[in-house]
Amino acid sequence: MGGRGSRRAAAPPILHHVLSVQETQTPHLSVIPHAATYPGGRHGRSLRFSHHSDNNEANREITMAVKYWLMKTEPGTYSIDDLEQESDQTTCWEGVRNYQARNLLRDEIQEGDKVLFYHSACKEPAVVGTAVVSRAGYPDHFQHDKRSKYYDAKSDPENPRWYMVDIKLDQKFDQPVTLASLREKASLKGMVLLQKGSRLSVQPVKKTEYTAILKMAGVS
Repeated sequence: MGGRGSRRAAAPPILHHVLSVQETQTPHLSVIPHAATYPGGRHGRSLRFSHHSDNNEANREITMAVKYWLMKTEPGTYSIDDLEQESDQTTCWEGVRNYQARNLLRDEIQEGDKVLFYHSACKEPAVVGTAVVSRAGYPDHFQHDKRSKYYDAKSDPENPRWYMVDIKLDQKFDQPVTLASLREKASLKGMVLLQKGSRLSVQPVKKTEYTAILKMAGVS
């Protein structure tokens, strides 16, 4: 994935993310009295805090806006069909070894976010379905496993370098939305995927782009 790597191991079944060799590295909120809304925060979300004095206890409400992403995987290694066959149709998205993509996994992608599942490095690259983030960023344990192709001897277990998220299948498209058809859609011309030199395995997507692609796939 990203994508997913070139490994297809018999164990464990959760392997799945392969980072494209083409990827390039790029190298506080305070509680506000009364109701207030902050755009952003570390995760770029909208945070709403309400403070009420009640026996010296404060109640805080945090509202997180859903974000949208595209995640690449090489179908010869791990496809949407493999995700469909997983236990609970859920998998970890491991193996990302690019700092820019890592930062998204660690700092930005949150539970409940929506994902376009994209088959790359194949005869006909396409968005083939959608998934939902079921677990926000946490350390990729493969970085400490000497048996793994994703092992990183320089990553300190006390301060892990690489992160992953878990995703759960939402739906598989009956009709994949091909890269060629995405390029023909005028409203998608600004999409990160379609920009020259765009090779990251994990990419942000605008809500309007996400919605347009679902319409192209004939789903809602």
